[in-house]
Amino acid sequence: MIGDIQTYSQYVEGYILNESGSPLNGVSVFLIWIPDNKQLTNPFLEDTNSYSAWTDKDPENIAVVFKKSGYQTLTIPLLQLVDNPDVTMKKGSDGAIIEPWMIPVVVGVAFALLKKKKKKGKVGKIERGDVITIFLIVGGMIAFNLITKILEMFGLGGDGKVKDQQQDPNSAFKPTYWQQFDTYTYAITQSQADSYAQTIHNAFTVFQDDYNTIMGVFSQMRTKANVSFLAYRFQIKYGEDLLSFLTDGGGVLPWDGLSTKHINTIIDMVSRLPTH
Repeated sequence: MIGDIQTYSQYVEGYILNESGSPLNGVSVFLIWIPDNKQLTNPFLEDTNSYSAWTDKDPENIAVVFKKSGYQTLTIPLLQLVDNPDVTMKKGSDGAIIEPWMIPVVVGVAFALLKKKKKKGKVGKIERGDVITIFLIVGGMIAFNLITKILEMFGLGGDGKVKDQQQDPNSAFKPTYWQQFDTYTYAITQSQADSYAQTIHNAFTVFQDDYNTIMGVFSQMRTKANVSFLAYRFQIKYGEDLLSFLTDGGGVLPWDGLSTKHINTIIDMVSRLPTH
């Protein structure tokens, strides 16, 4: 820690754990400015599993990002960490079809084939059969990953939270949930909701879904009624259900939309919000 913590508008410190509750070291931790997803500090690797984060800016617009190869990236609002400072990172990727673990496997296979040729005294170009072998291995790995994502899309590989929210008439993701309240402790305007809806819609592209930007929007939601009003304006603006859009990204391919883990993170965040 640098200086007196009283000089900061918000300070938090805690521990980073894996799913089994053991310390997780070597995690990259940095801050982002939520409205435009701008990174505020350069990533740094902790030697231990402890972390600290602070800001002299508006803490309501700050999120802390935890990133480590082989683990699901976490983006958590700073003020949310104040109440629950310890974080648990789950193993997995951020939804890519070609996962990082595939690269060393392919390189290893190619190396083994070349080494085999060297022993036979035939060092040179790889034969057609060897190329086919590599393609079959890569294709098999991609197919396996694709099947996993298809299962997630139909709720067979996840924990069913999306399905539960879609079937629950009192879900905060329903466009009508907010209409049951006469007054609101916190409210967002129509123009704000439309802006948030556009940000979410534009976060989905052909090649990449910007999860951090989407999380940034939901981090601005202070109540379940806010989320519902956002869903209401999203449906009017784009003619689509917000939660369904988050799941499929407006596309038909299995890898369109957020991963089950990312969707569940958003659902869990919304579930902890006050009603209105």
